[in-house]
Parts: sequence; structure tokens; C-alpha cells
Amino acid sequence: MWYAQPKIATHGTFYKGVYNITYVQFGATLTLVGWHDDTKIEVYTLPDENLVYSATINRMEKVHVFLPNGTFFKLQASKPVFSLLTAGELNRTQPSWPATIVGFIPSTDGAAVGKEFIFMSIQKWDETPYRFRALEDSQIKIMDNSGATVKAFKLAANTYKDIALKSFKVYHVTSTGNIEIQSYYGVRTRYIPSITGSYIGTTFYTTSNNVWNPLISHGFMLIGQGEDAKVTIYDVEYKKKIFETEVPARGKVFVTPETVRMRLLPYPEILIKSDKPIMVCHVHHGAEPGTSSHIGGGDYGTGVVYLPIKANQPTMVYVPINCTSESYIFAYKDTNVIVDGLQIRLEADHYLPLQQGLHEIRSDADVLIQITHWPNIPAFQGLYDFSSIIPAVQMAGVKKNVKAVPLVGGGPSYTLYGGIAAAIVALAAIAFFIRSRRARS
Repeated sequence: MWYAQPKIATHGTFYKGVYNITYVQFGATLTLVGWHDDTKIEVYTLPDENLVYSATINRMEKVHVFLPNGTFFKLQASKPVFSLLTAGELNRTQPSWPATIVGFIPSTDGAAVGKEFIFMSIQKWDETPYRFRALEDSQIKIMDNSGATVKAFKLAANTYKDIALKSFKVYHVTSTGNIEIQSYYGVRTRYIPSITGSYIGTTFYTTSNNVWNPLISHGFMLIGQGEDAKVTIYDVEYKKKIFETEVPARGKVFVTPETVRMRLLPYPEILIKSDKPIMVCHVHHGAEPGTSSHIGGGDYGTGVVYLPIKANQPTMVYVPINCTSESYIFAYKDTNVIVDGLQIRLEADHYLPLQQGLHEIRSDADVLIQITHWPNIPAFQGLYDFSSIIPAVQMAGVKKNVKAVPLVGGGPSYTLYGGIAAAIVALAAIAFFIRSRRARS
């Protein structure tokens, strides 16, 4: 894990072939947070099944396990836990390290939607990356590990609130209605769960981008499953249809939907609706460092993504191309796996490399896929920073009974952003008026 950072010339372009190797890391930190008291956890290296860590933790308690680069490992717990893998060690003091979590925080019953969440926060010092999204009218409370209320607020269905949290703190979130907590950071690759918590579904909410860089291949990959699907994308804030397409069965369509919101404001919110089950992946295929919107940062096409696959459910999975990839299928018990028609026997606690591209995967037991990728320009580029939630493999079939609340009315549903937009327009008008008066004088 490192970042090959290009040197920058005085005229703002990059010296080709001249790089500094920075952010060198020798391992990653596995963080575990208890959802229940008296939870026994064990971490084994694979395939030798060597026990490297064991402990018993209680509800809201966290522990950290440092694992060297190249380690294949298994986490086994007596009860469900929150599990997070983060590049490097967590004792670094730089405000831009480690990476903000990318993905959806799991609820305490394992789905990516629910009414109770316990997790450890990670974010950069200047961000508000945790989007609390209400799927139903909800009263939400955020508490710290002392039980003190940090924030309390109400959200109507189809509205959201972006919140900053303190890094390395454990939080307990309760809600009267079903919500999602999406932590997002730039253009990193991530799979989007449907509102039932399953990664195959017909209704998906997610953050999107205000502006799509035409020089970088990043956007939403809509992945057809067993049937042709008609997909419509809406701007949630303005309740407006912004894109329509058809996705073929077992095929894919790459889209970059244009939202209504001004580019100066935070990440817009979109709703993806399909008449047949699909899978949605926000993907960044990789670009030369410095061509992204955050020059010199890590926003250049890295991803460490985990995707649970339900037993006996044929699933189309996309592994990013035009980049360096190390992706694997993990089995927790003896499993027959069929990849693109080829049947393979995976023994318990073993793994199978997965090539880049689109694959149909079927198995007779739940499996977990890890997709790891980073740019292949330059050839010695490394995996930069990441902070990725690892779901339990047995949670692949967990689903919630949540029905989408229709978008109704018009105009922004998030009044705070509407106020900011009005303020920006007013400031622009004042500035124009001042410039006009100066010109006349």
C-alpha cells in the first residue's frame, strides 16, 4: 500500500514518469465493535488457520487488530459484530488520514438498512460524510458510548441530513423508522444496497456527483440480473426524473446522471428505480493520479469493496476493468461455486481469484466477494488509503420489509440546501450589482 504521487511542474501539468512514493503502509487495521455483550471474537490467518488474535468484547466496546500486507484472514465471532478494515495504523495524526469510510453502515441485524446501528466513525477533519437517509418518517438519536445524546433530529421519508462525527469514536444510533447511513468519499468504488438491504433489488438511494469529469471513467454501473429491466433515475431533492435507460438481462449499462443541484453544494441525492431486479455499483475504473478533481489526493480510483452473495441466487457481479485488480470469492464452508458456467469446489475457509469484468456467480452456500483495485498508471502504482466495512458472509440473505415512499410535489425537499442555494444566488446578484456600479462610475 502506497501512493505514487506525480511531481507537478510550475505551469500546473505533471512531469511524466517522475513520481514520489508516499503514504507507505505495511498493513491494515481490523476494527471490531460489539453489538452484544459477551461476544467472543477470533482472527485466523488463511489458509494455515493460525489463530493470531482472540478476545471477548461487550456491546459498544471496540478492539483493533493490525494485519500485515498480503494477509488472508478470517474473523469468527460468536455473535454479530461491526467489522472495519482500514489502511495503515489508526494512531496517525494527519488530518487527512486515514480514509473516510466508504459504504453503508450495517444495522445491528446485519442489513444495510434498519432502526439501530452501532459503529466506529472515521472521517477526515473537514468533511460531513455521514448521510442519514430516511426511508420512512423517522425520529433519530445519535448517542456516544457513555449514553449521552450527541444529536437528535427528525427526518421525513425521502429526506436526509449530512452529519460529521468524531473519528475513532463508537456511536449508537436509534430511529423510529427505517433509515440508511451512507458514508461517502469522492468517487471511490462502492456497491449500493437496495432499500431492503439486499444488493439485488428494484429501489436504490445513493449520493451522486454534481459534475462528471469527462476524462475519468467513473459513474454508476447498472447490472442486469435475470430479466431485461427499465430503469429510471430521479433527483430526490427536486423530485424530478433525470434519466431513463434499459438494462439487458445479464448485461450492464454505464450512466452518469446529471442532477439539478448547483455544483457548489454537497453531493446530490438520487433515486434509482427499476421494474425488475438489478444491481447498482458506483465504479471508478482508475485514472492516472492527478487527473481527478482532488489532485494529489487519493481520489483516483481505488476501491476495497465487499459484496455478499446469497446461496442459490444467480448474481451478476462487475469487477472494474482498466485498472489493477486483486479480487476473490471466499467460502466459509464447503461450497460449490459456478462462475460463468464453470463449476469449482471451494473448501471451507478457502478463496478463489476473480478476474476483471462482468461475471455470473452462483453457489450452493453464501459466499463473500472482495473486490480490490487501484490504477495501473504508472505500472508501480499502489493501493492508496481505504476504510471498508466487511459484512458477515451469513448476512447475504438478510432482507428488510421496507417499501419506498413515492416522491411527490416539486422543488427541493431539503430546505437547508435550498436556503444555501438562495444565499449563493443573492451573493452573486450583490456582487454583480457592485461590479455594475463600479463600471458606471
